[in-house]
Amino acid sequence: ASLATIGAVYVLARDLSGRVAGWAAGLAMALSPFAILFGASVFTDPFAIALGLGALALARRDHACSAGILLGLSLGGKIFGLAYLPLALVLLLTVDAPSRRSALITFLVAFGTTAGALLGFMAMRTQIYGAPWFLSTSIDETGGTGLTSPAEWSSRLSAWWSWLQYFAESNPLRLIAAIGLVGALLAVIRSRGRLRWAIAAVCAFSPAYFGLLVVAKSPTYDRYLFYVLPTLCVAVGIGIGEFLRIVRWPSLRRVLVLACTVFVLVRSVPIVAQAESGVLAVGTRSDPTFTGYRQLCSWLQSHASSPPVVWNQSLSWTLGYCLSGYPAYVYWYPDEASIQISGPLDYVALSTLDAPEATVASLRARGLTVTLVDTVEVGGVPHLWVYRLLPAASTPSTP
Repeated sequence: ASLATIGAVYVLARDLSGRVAGWAAGLAMALSPFAILFGASVFTDPFAIALGLGALALARRDHACSAGILLGLSLGGKIFGLAYLPLALVLLLTVDAPSRRSALITFLVAFGTTAGALLGFMAMRTQIYGAPWFLSTSIDETGGTGLTSPAEWSSRLSAWWSWLQYFAESNPLRLIAAIGLVGALLAVIRSRGRLRWAIAAVCAFSPAYFGLLVVAKSPTYDRYLFYVLPTLCVAVGIGIGEFLRIVRWPSLRRVLVLACTVFVLVRSVPIVAQAESGVLAVGTRSDPTFTGYRQLCSWLQSHASSPPVVWNQSLSWTLGYCLSGYPAYVYWYPDEASIQISGPLDYVALSTLDAPEATVASLRARGLTVTLVDTVEVGGVPHLWVYRLLPAASTPSTP
């Protein structure tokens, strides 16, 4: 899904502002630590984003039916896919082609039919198998509907802003991105006709969505910010392309593109390597490199009755691990208040830096039975303590 998103970002930026813009936008998306950390996750957000960005790229190319189908399917990944609907409509209506009304009707019919069929299937599944209703589950997970109190906006802005820095991981890259955003504004000013409105809509989407996250009822989960990144990369690509377009000599322009590409790659390769290996420093912990990640995965796999799939939410410090084929759930580096008994096999893994004694005491004060079942060594030294969690007055079986 993430590879498809990179392709869609490239196509959308290229169609709006040329090949250089597409190249810069695709490169920004491919090398973003935020995108890398979520790219291999099993969350449905990357799936919804890939379909949503595909719909935007198709809408810009006047493929109304295909765009409507993809956007309708994106709702199967996450209800947040609906956020791309206004932008898709703008991109479709600003195409320099006749019959905009016909294209609009085709898009809406395709979107409505696909989304309706998908939601109908979800409703049937709920009725037959008793599975949670898709929309109600999505609304519950996002904190309900409506706006938060203005008193909360400052703290929510601070929380979302703290995640934003991981879109690019070094100050030189952030400076290049900032220059690209300035260039995007210049592109809006210099463009003419419907193209101006298309570029303006793409550039406005990310700040508008970010503002909505600040004021709307939703948990401040890092992955919800992922929806901002692709269109932000498109805007950066458009801006870089606009500045390079000022250079009149094609040979000099090619040299500048090559130099910028080499610089970005050199600065990004170490960051990409860290993100891929799970040692990218994120957050404010004194131990921000996920020490013990692979050892904990090995411990989980050794207790699985069948080949397991281990997944985690890489950017959050409240990390949950789940095994396919084994009913275990493990909290790693958790916020104590977030720990709940969710099944027959619940564990918590605490490192030496997480004050394990205090966390265990707090859990026991809540009435839970907490039993040490294993230690996990890192470099020959015990680093993680794995505890079994049970309701009060329960007797633990073998872990």
